[in-house]
Amino acid sequence: MKITGFKIAGFKSFADPVEVNIAPGMTGIVGPNGCGKSNVIESFRWSMGEISAKSMRADSMDDVIFGGTDLRAPKAACEVTTIIDNSDRTAPVEFNDADVLEVSRRLDRGEGSSYKVNGKPVKAKDVRVLFKDAGIGASSSALVSQGKVAAIISAKPLDRKQVLEEAAGVTGLASRRHEADLRLRATEQNLEQAENLEKGLSDQQSSLRRQARQAKFRQEVDELVRAAEATAFLVRWRNASAKLVAANQEHERIETVIKDLMTSHIHRQVELEGLAARSAPTLKLRTDAEMAHALALAKIDNLRKEGEAARRQFAAAERNIARTISDLAKSKQEIGDSAEEFLRLKDEQTVIKDDKEYDTVLLEEATADLLDAQQSLDEVTAKLNESAGKLAAVKVEWQASERAISDLQRRQETVLQKRSANQQRISSARSELASLPATDEELVRLADLLQRLNEEHAQAFTAKEAANVSMSEISAVLTAAKTKLSVMKSELSLLISSRQKSASISEAVTVADGYDLAFAAAFAGEMDATISGGGDRSWNVQGVRQGPPNAAAPLLRHVNAPQELHASLGAVGVVENENDALALIEGLLPGQMIVTTSGKRFRWDGFRSTVDDYQAEEMKRERRIRELQVEVEETEKVVERTNEEFSKAQELAKHCSVTEQQVGAEADATRRALADARAKQTEIETKRLSLQTLIETLEEGSESFEIDIIGLEEEMARLNEQRAGLASIHTVEAEVFVLKGSQKAISEQYEGRRRQLEKVRRDAEVRVERLASIEQKIVDFDRRIVHAREHIAELEVRQVEYQAEQASLQELIERLPEDEAAANEHLEELSVQLVEAARAAQECEALVEASKVAVKTAEEELGSRREDRARIVAEIKAAQEASQELVRIIEESLHLSPDKLAAVAGVEENAELPDVATCDGRVDGLKKRREAIGAVNPLAEAQLKEVEEKLGKANAARDELRTAVKRLRDQIAAFDRERRERLIEAFAAIDGHFRDLFTRVFGGGRAFLKLSGSDDPLEAGLEIFASPPGKNLQSMSLLSGGEQAMTALALIFAAFLIRPAPVCVLDEVDAALDDANIDRLTRLVEELAGEQTRFLVITHRSLTMSKCDRLYGVTMAEKGVSKLMTLDMEQAATYVQARQGEA
Repeated sequence: MKITGFKIAGFKSFADPVEVNIAPGMTGIVGPNGCGKSNVIESFRWSMGEISAKSMRADSMDDVIFGGTDLRAPKAACEVTTIIDNSDRTAPVEFNDADVLEVSRRLDRGEGSSYKVNGKPVKAKDVRVLFKDAGIGASSSALVSQGKVAAIISAKPLDRKQVLEEAAGVTGLASRRHEADLRLRATEQNLEQAENLEKGLSDQQSSLRRQARQAKFRQEVDELVRAAEATAFLVRWRNASAKLVAANQEHERIETVIKDLMTSHIHRQVELEGLAARSAPTLKLRTDAEMAHALALAKIDNLRKEGEAARRQFAAAERNIARTISDLAKSKQEIGDSAEEFLRLKDEQTVIKDDKEYDTVLLEEATADLLDAQQSLDEVTAKLNESAGKLAAVKVEWQASERAISDLQRRQETVLQKRSANQQRISSARSELASLPATDEELVRLADLLQRLNEEHAQAFTAKEAANVSMSEISAVLTAAKTKLSVMKSELSLLISSRQKSASISEAVTVADGYDLAFAAAFAGEMDATISGGGDRSWNVQGVRQGPPNAAAPLLRHVNAPQELHASLGAVGVVENENDALALIEGLLPGQMIVTTSGKRFRWDGFRSTVDDYQAEEMKRERRIRELQVEVEETEKVVERTNEEFSKAQELAKHCSVTEQQVGAEADATRRALADARAKQTEIETKRLSLQTLIETLEEGSESFEIDIIGLEEEMARLNEQRAGLASIHTVEAEVFVLKGSQKAISEQYEGRRRQLEKVRRDAEVRVERLASIEQKIVDFDRRIVHAREHIAELEVRQVEYQAEQASLQELIERLPEDEAAANEHLEELSVQLVEAARAAQECEALVEASKVAVKTAEEELGSRREDRARIVAEIKAAQEASQELVRIIEESLHLSPDKLAAVAGVEENAELPDVATCDGRVDGLKKRREAIGAVNPLAEAQLKEVEEKLGKANAARDELRTAVKRLRDQIAAFDRERRERLIEAFAAIDGHFRDLFTRVFGGGRAFLKLSGSDDPLEAGLEIFASPPGKNLQSMSLLSGGEQAMTALALIFAAFLIRPAPVCVLDEVDAALDDANIDRLTRLVEELAGEQTRFLVITHRSLTMSKCDRLYGVTMAEKGVSKLMTLDMEQAATYVQARQGEA
């Protein structure tokens, strides 16, 4: 993605829309202080999602909207649109369907910001992520200002790492990681709630299963109270029907009232609308009168202001006239004074010209005497100078020779000392370098070990999760089995407690399915007899046996009974229905009987009977007891077996957890050891590189020292040879002494003649200068007189103009009272009209208000009736729902419709019935037989299905949440892993570029970056170490101000080389730099601009301006309103060259 420009409308001082195109290269923004240059950059940053009003230099975000000037009204909104070239399709997926993206941010005063991408509303977060993915943003290090550079310099290492994160492109990942972490916390909370819900539903399910079995068992007993319940339900049904009929009648009455009220309300509404329409012209007349009255007041005020202004101007004209008269008098006085001085100077000029004629003779005589003395002095001086020069030369040569030899000796000693010290440093550095360990094999071993431990930890974690899942599943099975066992034991205990005290036939026999009633019919009346007992009612083994009836299956075939019952069972035949039994009755022998599976008995002697409910229930209960005993035994085995499986799974889960913790602890320890080893290896490599560089530098210095020593020895030999050939100083000194004596005598004679000549010449020059001064003064006086006369003429013209202006103002001042009086008269007329219009409008408003009150009263009455209707409808609905609920209860309880209740209850349709309380009392009395069973839940089965359905959904939701938690954890780990990998990769790359850029910026030296504070790159800070040319390696805080600024800029540009931002803003970063550093900076920016980044530069420096490809000039011709002008430097240069060619 490339940012090609942005549009500004209504932002701060930019009241009118402007557009800034960011073309490739350097785009400069220039202009005077206070014209709005910074507003351009702030609008760009604001469009990328800046939320801090303080960073926008505002008290609140509404302050960035144009606030108005004396000539312009404030704006209600501002908008900045950033234009992005997305032809390479690198935008996020949701925005990657267009070649050009227009990202706009609009702020409406008092309403907050809204964001759009190509006209579609989006979230602020999506816009910030869009720019962050592009490598830029409101807080990006690509927006570089003086404060930003200072912040990088003074920032803590952890804060400075933002540059590295933006270069690595992980700022968007950090935001996504934070969002994923928030989602993970929310999902974990939801998972905990889901697990709690699942546990609660499981407990509820177990309870409902037990209740359902009890309800099913009691349902068989509930049939005994069917008739009594039918009577009670019939009474309730008749009461509910009567209530519903009464409610429907009341509803019809209220509907009629509501229709009448609606008709009245509509009539009043139409009447109100008519009044409002008729009142509109009257109200408009009042508004027009108010407007005319206000205009008349404004006119009177303007007339008063004009009068005051005219009086002020009239007073000023009077003052101007007085000042002009005074100036005229002064000018005439100056002309008189100048004439007198002019005559005096003319007289003095005549005297000086007469004296000047005698100066020439005196000057010639003095000059001839001086020339004779000068010639003698020159001859002696030449000889003396020659000798003195010779002496000085000899002395200089001797002194130079002595100094050269002394300096050379000191230089030899210094070089020898440096060579010795250098050799010692080389030896020490080589020894230290040799003592450094080679590549640490322990580092490789730890890395391999950490990889293996990570794999083992992942396997242990997977095994632990699998064991936990298995344990949870076994625990669920165990809990279900225990619950089932508890329910069955409770039911078994209840059934056993309801048995008769002594052993009976039902306990000793096992009847096949479907033959319970047949067995009960065969032994009706003997079911309570004991087997092999000695009581009055008992069964014993008999020798006489009777076979079953012909054509009937023996009942003994379907019953497993003791031997004592075989004789009786053998004489009983069983058939399917009563018709089959009737067909076989005639063939029965004494002692034989036929029973049906429905419980009817036909004996050989003609006796017939039907088994009663109690006996049938007894058989069913005994059958259920036996079934439960078998199920309890099987379930106990299942519980025992599941307990063992759960113990094993628990041990396995514990073992897996311990293994996972141990492997994790070992991996953490190995990770820390690996980080320590890497840090140690990095320190060793840094030291190795430093030592190698030092040795190379020292060896180069040794070679230089050897060359210097050879050169010094050759120079010493040359100086000694030169010294031997120098002349003697004493001979030359004697010659100089003689010549100095001669020169002194001649010099005294020459000095006297020279003073005489100077006196003559000075007197002549004084007269010449005075004459010239007088002549100049004469010319000046002529010019002053002419100028004074011209000034007098000008003052006279000005006096006439001021008098004319005064007369015009006097006329205006005299006319203004008449205009003001006319305006006041017009204002009184308008005031009368305004009062009449206001009265008429007030009458219309009163009528409209009265009509509104009537409409509102009708609406309130209508609303009250509608509330009554709603109440009645609610009562009807409640009655219908009560009837439907009663029908549902009747159908659920008795499986009957209400119209069949009378038949079941045994009453006539219109018969008078007892009240509900009486019916309920009767039902309660009949229900005493089932009190031994206890209370049950008749809706348990439906509730159980509902809970099972909810439990299934809860289990599915729990599994989905567990999957989501795992997915989010994996996603967070992937984010951290990707961020870590990108940071490590980016650090290596940015460190290399930083080293190169530092050397290019400073013309030498070296620098590098280092992660500090933590072994984890995500937690570490960024330290900068630099060594400018000629200085030792040191941290950035110890560098000079200029070095710190250039180092910080080198770091920023190194980040661009890793992941170039589409736009880099340099906001007056060159303000504190000298021309040399500015030249280095601009050359570096030109190189970077040739790649991908486009530069937007705010500057006051002419050198920086000259390097820009185009300039935007920000001006403020209108106070408080910024304008933008564009200059393309290349086009301007072409134009100038073309004009020069034409010239």
